[in-house]
Amino acid sequence: GHCGMCHTAINALGGSSQSQAFEGGLIPMQNWYAPSLTSNKETGLGDWTIEEIVDYLRKGVSAKGAVYGPMAEVVY
Repeated sequence: GHCGMCHTAINALGGSSQSQAFEGGLIPMQNWYAPSLTSNKETGLGDWTIEEIVDYLRKGVSAKGAVYGPMAEVVY
């Protein structure tokens, strides 16, 4: 539920673009880009293991990176 709010592009009316679900999106009021959550290995989570994703969401840090910006608020 919550992930799609930021990680999906918005349409002209400000709603989520279902055809681009979880492909990444700009958070306009914060001038922040939320990256893709798809299985794409170049732009998404395709190279992440389940353990890395769990660590990232639970602890805010994993072997692949650390949370920052608006995502830090979500994790903490």
